[in-house]
Amino acid sequence: MERIKNAICSLLSKLFSSQSRISYRRIMVFAVATALLFTTAIDADIWCYVALAYIAGDSAEKALAALGK
Repeated sequence: MERIKNAICSLLSKLFSSQSRISYRRIMVFAVATALLFTTAIDADIWCYVALAYIAGDSAEKALAALGK
C-alpha cells in the first residue's frame, strides 16, 4: 500500500511541479505553428518567432530553477 501511495505522490508532483513537468501548452503552440508552416498559413519568419519564444520560455524556467538551488 505504501508503494502505491509513493507512486501516486511521485506522479502528482511530476505533473504539477513547474521545474519537472512538461508544458503541454508550449508544446501544443509549437506543434500548431509547425503545422501552419507546412500548410503555408504562416511564413517562416513567424514560425521562427514562435520557435524562439518556445526555446526562451523553456530556458527561462530551467534557469530560474537552477538559481533557486
